[in-house]
Amino acid sequence: MKRYWQGYLARITGLLLGGLLAGAVGAVAGFVLGWVADGVVRHHRYFGWVWSGCDLDGPERRCAGVLLALMGRLAKVDGRVSEAEVAVTEAVLAELRFTGLRRRRAITVFRRGRDAGLPLRPMLRALRRGLRARPEWRARVLAALVRVASADGPPEGAQYRLLVRVWRGLGLSRRDLDQRLAGGRHRPGRAGAAGAPDGVARARALLGVGADADQAAVRRAYRRALSRHHPDRVQARGGSETEVRHAANRTRELREAWELLRRHHT
Repeated sequence: MKRYWQGYLARITGLLLGGLLAGAVGAVAGFVLGWVADGVVRHHRYFGWVWSGCDLDGPERRCAGVLLALMGRLAKVDGRVSEAEVAVTEAVLAELRFTGLRRRRAITVFRRGRDAGLPLRPMLRALRRGLRARPEWRARVLAALVRVASADGPPEGAQYRLLVRVWRGLGLSRRDLDQRLAGGRHRPGRAGAAGAPDGVARARALLGVGADADQAAVRRAYRRALSRHHPDRVQARGGSETEVRHAANRTRELREAWELLRRHHT
C-alpha cells in the first residue's frame, strides 16, 4: 500500500500544503503542481533518468521502459513472480541485447513495474508515443507481453484482464490478444512442445542432465550453465561484441531448455 501511494505523493502533499497556506484555491493549485511533479517523477522512474548512460534515445526508452514495467506487473499481478516468468524476462533481455548497464537498469524497471500502483494509462500513452517513432518495437513488445503472461500456462483472472487493458490501450482487440495467446501455446519450444521427445532430449543435452534427473537437479544444472555463459560475465572478462552476442544467444537457448524441461516435469 505504501508503494501504491508513492505515485500520488506530490499531489497529496501539494493539496495539503496548498490548503493550509491559501485555502481552497491553494489546495487546487497545490494539487495541480503535485500532479505535474508526479508525472515528472514517473517519467524518470520508468523511461527517463533510469536509462542514463544506456545509449537509448527517447522513443527507445519509452518502449523499453514501459515494456519492462508491464512485464513486471504481469508477472506479479497473480500474487508472485515465478521462476518461469523470470526466465522469460531474462530471455527477452538477451534478445534485446541488453547486457551490462542496460540489463541492470531493465531489471530495476521490471521490479518497479511489479508494484500495484503502476499507472497504466500514462504508461500506455508513453508506449504509444514510443511506438509511433519506433514501429519496429511493436511486434517485440506484444510478443514479450504474451510470453511472460503465458510463462506458467494460459493467463487467467487478473493477469488476463490486465492484458486486455493493455491491448485496448494500444488500439487492439481482445480477439487479437486471444489469437496471439493461442499461437504462443502452439509455438515450438513452448508448452505445446513440452511432450515432444526430440525437444526434451535436446534440452537435456544442452543442460547436461540425464533422463532420470528430477526438477531440482535440472534447476541446478540450468543455474550453473547460466552462470558460465551469461553475457555480463563474458563482458566482464573483456569479451568482444561478437562473444557477448554469442553468450546472449546461448543464454536464451539455456532458458528455453529450462522452461521446456520445467513444464515437462509438471
